[in-house]
Parts: sequence; structure tokens; C-alpha cells
Amino acid sequence: MDAANVVAIVQVVVLVAVAWRISTGGGGTAVQELTAANKVLADRLHEERQAKEKLGGEVRDLRVLNQEISARTDFAAVMELHERNDERRHVEVMALLAKIRRQDEGIGTN
Repeated sequence: MDAANVVAIVQVVVLVAVAWRISTGGGGTAVQELTAANKVLADRLHEERQAKEKLGGEVRDLRVLNQEISARTDFAAVMELHERNDERRHVEVMALLAKIRRQDEGIGTN
């Protein structure tokens, strides 16, 4: 074996060792920083997904509440119409009673 073959074999062994070390997470500070950053991002993504689910529930609850308020508003409009009609009937009945009283008073004096 000559020196060129030994150098080539050593280079291959070094490259395999470096590749193995990097693949197992021991590639130095850059790989460690990337690993830590990925963990932070994964945790943040999990938090954001939970927040989205919570907000989705709040939106659903607000839609239900809006429908309930709309239903109550319609009921309020019906009650207001009923009250106006009741007031109109009351005025008409009072006018009729006044007319009857005037007629009774006119009959009693004759």
C-alpha cells in the first residue's frame, strides 16, 4: 500500500466519522442551535394551535349568543307591536265609554 491509498482511506474514514457525528446531533454549536430553535418553534406551534382552538370555540359561542340576541330582538319587536295595538284599543274603548256616558246623561235628563 502506498501513501496515496493510505491518505484516501483516512479521508474516507474521517468523512464517515464526521457524517455520523452530525447525523447523531453532535455536529457542534450550529447543529445544537438549530435543534434548540426547532424545539422552540415546535413548542410555539403547539401553543398557537391551542390558542386557535380556543378562539374557534369563542367564535362559536359568540355566534350562538348573537343568534339568541337576534331571537330576543324579534320578540321585543312583537311585544312593542302588541303594546301599540293595546294602547290603540284602550283609547278607542275609552272614547266609546265616554260616548255611552254622554248618551246616558242625555237620556237621564229627558
